[in-house]
Amino acid sequence: MKILSRKIGQKLHRVLVELPPCRRILYDGTTPYFLSLPTSRFSIGYRIYQLEDGKSRFCTYSFKFCFVGENNKILVPPFCNLYENLEVCCNKVESDSLESMIQDQIDLFFASEFNDDMFFAIDEHYYQIHNLANGNLHELLNWEIWQKKSAHDPS
Repeated sequence: MKILSRKIGQKLHRVLVELPPCRRILYDGTTPYFLSLPTSRFSIGYRIYQLEDGKSRFCTYSFKFCFVGENNKILVPPFCNLYENLEVCCNKVESDSLESMIQDQIDLFFASEFNDDMFFAIDEHYYQIHNLANGNLHELLNWEIWQKKSAHDPS
């Protein structure tokens, strides 16, 4: 994990984190898939609260995720819990340090169940993905195919 930038505001802060290509176990519902993922970027919005004992508490409020392709092109991952603005539908975390907050949020994201229970809601983003897939949306989102095709190459 590499922190690319950190923007400190008066009340709201943001950190941009990049993960190199890697293999991860992701869950589609309860089915585990061992997938190779390309370079990934996470934009994490957080607040810092000062506690009475003088310590700080780091709390996420926003979490965005994307893949990065050639020439730093931003790619939308085919995950059903991702909004069109790349915001992730995921629980937020709290921690005593910035580094552990970042790691906890990323670990929580990858431990989530990526299910399609709300996938066919009225959402322009997925309509566009469907058009890009030339009608083969379920093939594009088929993690079994992804697992087979990426078995040895994390990029």
